[in-house]
Amino acid sequence: MLMQERASAPTALGGGRGDDVREDADVASERGDRAPRYREHHYEWTWQLDATPEQLWPLLADTNRFDRDTGVPRVALRPGDRPLDNGRIGASTRQYGVRLDYVQEPFEWEEPRWLRVRRTFSTGPLATLAVELRLDEREGGGTSVNYQVWARPRNALGLAIPLQIGVVFARRFGRVAARFDELALADAPMRPSGRASKVGRAGRDRLAARAQVLVDEGSDPEVVDRLA
Repeated sequence: MLMQERASAPTALGGGRGDDVREDADVASERGDRAPRYREHHYEWTWQLDATPEQLWPLLADTNRFDRDTGVPRVALRPGDRPLDNGRIGASTRQYGVRLDYVQEPFEWEEPRWLRVRRTFSTGPLATLAVELRLDEREGGGTSVNYQVWARPRNALGLAIPLQIGVVFARRFGRVAARFDELALADAPMRPSGRASKVGRAGRDRLAARAQVLVDEGSDPEVVDRLA
């Protein structure tokens, strides 16, 4: 497995333009809010893997598993929350003892080519976090996997987050990508890593309700069932 890595100045999601800070300031001005105080950091990694996009997709598109295997804190739907409009989901997690509440935009994807998601935080050190994954088939076989992260601190405490993403998580991302490549080539079953977590009846009922909302809004039932 070969890996290329680079960090860049602020850039728009999808790599289109580099003026997202100015755009956010204009939107904030129109709404009467304060302009973003901290710039957005962009990180990008590319891995050359041996498995095909079709083999890798079930592993890499399982964002819950990818987060768990790379050490990202467990996410929980907020108890009692009703589904938000436009397919958004309210969720929370904890990291280093700090509670992080956020709204997650609907997943966008084209199987087995790309997916992206964006989270907007109301508490904690981050303001926004966006992720984009792309799988491109290589000539002669294999897949070029491109993984990008955009993170904007919400306060001074969040200034260390980009460093953590660029150094600590970068190594973890690479290790997990290599292991997923091995699993995909071996056609191994998707066994969860670590201790199996038990979900209570109430949790299963909430998850089923959220899944039904996604299906009602037009999401692919097979994909929703896999994520659930």
